[in-house]
Amino acid sequence: MEKAVNLFKESIKHNDNTESSIKDLAMLLVQLGRNKEAIDIILKNQKKVKNPESLNTLLIQVYQKTDLHEKALELLQKRLVATVNKDKKAQILW
Repeated sequence: MEKAVNLFKESIKHNDNTESSIKDLAMLLVQLGRNKEAIDIILKNQKKVKNPESLNTLLIQVYQKTDLHEKALELLQKRLVATVNKDKKAQILW
């Protein structure tokens, strides 16, 4: 598993399939019980992706698994405020 972690890190470093590599690495780290490291990877690399919302969704999930519910709620509230479409707001609230 460590080899996979290192390969994902190299992929991110070289901007190779960055968004997917960040998500895959974060999920692998969660599976390995390294939630804090997964959070750091997501936060550190958010600016490398075109749509940081997709990473925020993952970040919310990792916050919840790490019992950082306040941080998850903060992100959900920001998403709710930024959402203009009523149907999407309903999805977030659901």
